[in-house]
Amino acid sequence: MYPDRPDLLNKLPSSEDLSLSKLAKGFTMTNTCNTAKKIQVLLKEEIAKVCKEKGLTDNKIEIHTSYCWQHLRNVWFGAVETALNNTLVNQLEDSLASIPSMYRVNMDIVTFYRGVEKMVGGTANYAKGSGKEFVFYKVEFHPTTYLYPLTRACGGTRQDLSVEGAPSILMNLPLYLQFLRWRSGVCGTSGDGILATNLQVYL
Repeated sequence: MYPDRPDLLNKLPSSEDLSLSKLAKGFTMTNTCNTAKKIQVLLKEEIAKVCKEKGLTDNKIEIHTSYCWQHLRNVWFGAVETALNNTLVNQLEDSLASIPSMYRVNMDIVTFYRGVEKMVGGTANYAKGSGKEFVFYKVEFHPTTYLYPLTRACGGTRQDLSVEGAPSILMNLPLYLQFLRWRSGVCGTSGDGILATNLQVYL
């Protein structure tokens, strides 16, 4: 890579020096699923085994393990989301029953986030959405309003969708509502399909 720089080449370890024993004072981090936790245990055992084969004593082997802080946060938030869904269903049972089922209104928060991205997301590429119209409306009528991005709602399946989606929905709420009303005024309520009506009920 750098044939004329022996000073750099001398810093690269040889293949014989590449070994798990380099992790004798190392640190491993995984998420909290059973498979990842099992791999972490096996890896720690293998590192200790290789270290001892290299002649390292126990007092020189100190392998630290941890779980990903972001994954832990998301697992916690996933439980919050489930509890919130159940609470809303119980409190709004009568109201939900009065909404025609064709509008698919429920208290599943992730479904709601994905519906928003399908409707107003510029990259969702959803045929029944209004992403281009939303961009026009925002630039034409609210050019100085900051639009908080709804991060990969249609592409994510983990709890981080809720962590990242909640602030965006909250901050963009006035703009979303104004756009939906403007859209109904331009297209007429007959132009409000299931998705648009669904979001108007939600928001």
